[in-house]
Amino acid sequence: MLASSVLSVVRRKLNDETATYRWSDAVLLKYLSDVERNLRNIAPWLFLTSGETMSAPTELAVTSSALQLDEKYRESEANLVCWNALSEDSSDRANLDKANQFLAMAVAELGMKHGP
Repeated sequence: MLASSVLSVVRRKLNDETATYRWSDAVLLKYLSDVERNLRNIAPWLFLTSGETMSAPTELAVTSSALQLDEKYRESEANLVCWNALSEDSSDRANLDKANQFLAMAVAELGMKHGP
């Protein structure tokens, strides 16, 4: 799966599909790299290859970068990128509420526990 496939979902969810983007590709790629790095730390089994070895981490620089996670996690990754993007704009209470909704969806999709 390519980074561009996750970013297209992210842009749709954030209503950021017009060419004068609110979030640049570089910013969204940074968030996506952060998501993959954080998931690798808290859910390493998601990165196991068929030979039961861990895939090597990569820093995403371009939208054509290959992602480490399987395509079935596209929505979860997109929701976590949306959470990152909207959390950065947390001075707006509505954005913070929406960010938390994206986080809750991702946590549920990944079957993880959120909070205490």
